[in-house]
Amino acid sequence: MGDPSPEEQAYLERINRARLWPTEEGVILANSSDPDLLKAYQFFEVDLQRAVNEIADYPAVAPLVFEPRLITAARRHTEYMLENAVQEHEEHSPETGLVLNTSASRVTAVGYPWTTLGESIFSYATSPDHGHAGFEIDWGPGDGGVQRPPGHRNSNHTSAYREIGIGVTNASNTRVEDGISRKVGPQLVSMSFADRALSMARITGVVYYDLNTNGVYDAGEGVSGVHVEAPEGQSSAMTRRSGGYAVRAAVAPNTLRFRAGARDLATNTIVGISESTVKLDLMLPLVVSRVHGPNNASVRSGTLYFPTQMPGAERYHWSSVRLEGTRGIEGAETGTDAFDVEVSSGWNPIRSGSAAVGLNSFHLVHGTPSLQVLTYRNQIRPSATGLLRFRSRLGFSTSTQVALVEVAESGSDEWQPVFTQRGWGIGGTSQTSYVSAEVSLARYAGRNIRIRFCYRVESGSYFNQETASFGWHFDEIQFASTSFLVNDLAGDSPADGGFVFQPSRLGSYELRSQPIFNGRALAWSPPLPVTAVESSPLGSVVVIGALQQLSEGRHRLGFDLRSGVGGVWKLESASSPSGPWVEVSGATLSWESANRWDFTFPSPAASIFYRIRVN
Repeated sequence: MGDPSPEEQAYLERINRARLWPTEEGVILANSSDPDLLKAYQFFEVDLQRAVNEIADYPAVAPLVFEPRLITAARRHTEYMLENAVQEHEEHSPETGLVLNTSASRVTAVGYPWTTLGESIFSYATSPDHGHAGFEIDWGPGDGGVQRPPGHRNSNHTSAYREIGIGVTNASNTRVEDGISRKVGPQLVSMSFADRALSMARITGVVYYDLNTNGVYDAGEGVSGVHVEAPEGQSSAMTRRSGGYAVRAAVAPNTLRFRAGARDLATNTIVGISESTVKLDLMLPLVVSRVHGPNNASVRSGTLYFPTQMPGAERYHWSSVRLEGTRGIEGAETGTDAFDVEVSSGWNPIRSGSAAVGLNSFHLVHGTPSLQVLTYRNQIRPSATGLLRFRSRLGFSTSTQVALVEVAESGSDEWQPVFTQRGWGIGGTSQTSYVSAEVSLARYAGRNIRIRFCYRVESGSYFNQETASFGWHFDEIQFASTSFLVNDLAGDSPADGGFVFQPSRLGSYELRSQPIFNGRALAWSPPLPVTAVESSPLGSVVVIGALQQLSEGRHRLGFDLRSGVGGVWKLESASSPSGPWVEVSGATLSWESANRWDFTFPSPAASIFYRIRVN
């Protein structure tokens, strides 16, 4: 099937949806809320109900499958349209205007022995959804806002076509002709529909995660590297970067097995295949990522931890935080070291000579009406009796100037006020001395939160003076029954491996990980509590379990950590128990469950001994 891009795969998924379920396809497109589609419907005055009825009249036909030579032909024509800023089926010489290529000559040139052929092109698409709707609705200057006859739609539904090549380019270009600028983009697409003699029955589909939960494959959701086996058809394939695959089908029932490394993902059986292509997708469930490993880690040496393995993840990002007990009083004597500062340019939020205690206080003013903020750099975790105490003095301020303490839970940008003091109004008074403020954090018990001190102008007039008599002073900040989460270490681990964590000091830590999938960072895992201890992982009791032969020339060796502290495991081999022992090249370690682990490694060529060494 070649190597289609994720967006090329997205076009095919939508075409095949229309071929298999034409009645539903018209309804999906008519009910779309995509602003680009709605704009096109309005511009061409598309009669959507008529389009729905017309699409429903097409019979269901077998899906199309990618063919690498057709992909090449389609991509070449897309590049031609981009380079020349045109939308046309024939390629012309810019010097002479003579025809250089046609749909047929392009496909013939790549060596595809076609018996039937069609082509669709669009130089003004914005996305696969927009481009597909353009072809399927076939909007244009015709009766009902549709081109007559609807040739692009007919190509989508023609049963005589069994293979396809799609070429997508995301770019724009402009040419000037007769003083008029003609622009193409931001997405151009060409489709080569075809069939050939002796084409085979196949099973095709896509393996993906529905990351945006819209019920359809989108670019960036495909899982590459999944092994698809069809034993009865004596065929197998690896999903491509788009997540797509194609295997030869047998006339008998076909049992497809999907595997990621040594892990079975799914097994599905298809019956009733004759000479047609059949579609079988595998939407993988999104499981909550977790960090697996011992609850104790030694400060003397590294300990190995593993994130939950997500098929298709290119790597994992991990981080550790150290939990510190309630700190002392924050009195501005050390400046703003504990805060992220967002104040008007040039303003120093540390004021000398106006402190509740000591020399300095925090002071926020409105030199400009923008939001003035001091945000605690570290996250905080209150207990059921968690408190925030501070001293406050609100100087001259209008009724639209408001002093606030706000809280947002980790991962959220929704700030909720937990302390509010509105200004005194024009001609009003001011506080000349500090008052004590106490805020309960009990509602956030056990949750990681961020805290910030804000001075806001809601609307209307405000005092912009910056002397000590104006604005909001606060001082002597103190937390009770809370923990501070101090960022400690972070890094990346490979897709098939773990990460080594060595705490810098004794205490309590939390480890988290997040999969990086197709360049996209997914959700963080729940934290794994880890206690840093003095003991070394040496002396751990490890029990080796079953040795299992896998397919493709690899073996798997399982082992359990029965006691002690886990460390960095290594698999070693020797020709005799007396050695010499060497680390096994190509061995990969994976977490199975609880304290059970697996080494997967190339099968040996002769009898050999294995051992597991820690650190």
